[in-house]
Amino acid sequence: MLVKASELLKKGTKFNITNFQKSRTAGIIEVAKASTRDLYNFMDFLEGGLKIDLTIMIDFGNGNGEKLSENYLHKIREDKLNCYQQLI
Repeated sequence: MLVKASELLKKGTKFNITNFQKSRTAGIIEVAKASTRDLYNFMDFLEGGLKIDLTIMIDFGNGNGEKLSENYLHKIREDKLNCYQQLI
């Protein structure tokens, strides 16, 4: 059974649940409360006037250091910022 969204939003609407294996009604679902909400995508925000500042940095250097080293320039630490975080 296909149900229209407008039917689901009406309080008190009842739907029969059918057990197709036994060809009989297995129960009833009654709508007690229903609501809708708008879903927005990224373009909706841009069209609504959202302003974004974007900073992109590309490291073409070859001297970042060993990945396992404490001096690795990209290493994320809890106690201090790495060189790239400081720069941003």
